[in-house]
Order: sequence, then C-alpha cells, then structure tokens
Amino acid sequence: GRREPFAMRAASAAAALAPAVSFPRHRRRRGAPPVAARASDNLGLTLEAPGWSGGYGTGGRVWLSSDVLIEFLRENDDVVRDASVFELGSGTGAVGIAAAALGARSVILSDGGSDSLVRLAKDNASRNVASGAIDGAKTTI
Repeated sequence: GRREPFAMRAASAAAALAPAVSFPRHRRRRGAPPVAARASDNLGLTLEAPGWSGGYGTGGRVWLSSDVLIEFLRENDDVVRDASVFELGSGTGAVGIAAAALGARSVILSDGGSDSLVRLAKDNASRNVASGAIDGAKTTI
C-alpha cells in the first residue's frame, strides 16, 4: 500500500503516545497575577519574574509553556523525584526550581542570557531554599 510521508507518520505516532491531558488556556488580564504566581501556587514557590525590564529579555518572564510543564510535573512527580535535572534556557528558573521542590536530587539551571538573568535564576533558587520550599539538604541547585 501507499506509505504516509514521514512527518505525517511521526505526528500520528506522537498523537497516539501523548497523554490525553488538556490544559486550560490562560490569558493575563490587567491586574491578574503573573504566570509565575500561578505556577508556584500549588508548590509554595516564590519566583521573581520582572519581565523584559532590567536587561532580562525574554528570560525575565515565566512563559505559559513553563506553567504547563510545571503542572505536568506536579501531577507526575515521579518523573523528577530523585532525578538529576538540567534545564536549558531556564530564565527565571521556574521549571528547574519546581523540579527541585518535587524532589529532584540535583538541578542545574542554565541560560545564555545576561548576567542579570543568571543572577535572577540564582536568587529565585536561593529564595526558595531559604523559605523551605526546596530542601537544600537533599537537593543541590
């Protein structure tokens, strides 16, 4: 028989393997809490996400994809429990910090952005260790 093009076969396979999970679409209204606040609510995280200001660029905000990934990890914490996590392009560090809060053994946050952006991720991680949201004795971040 006739074979489907590779892209169509790959898309069909991905759709078959993907969990049947739907996430609500979020639109930020004037005065609504930033995405960082929503992503951290269930984990007790405190994240500073100043947005584009101060030389942070795109990494200074928590994107919706991070919010969705954090929710997925929260619902499937066995994915990161006792694991080593390396987050590329971490920006604020939201996903890696969430992984640490969910029991990752080691988390490395990395970003090729400005020095101020890297400092922001470090500060967010330190703030959550200090608050007890991340067990600093168990997780290296």
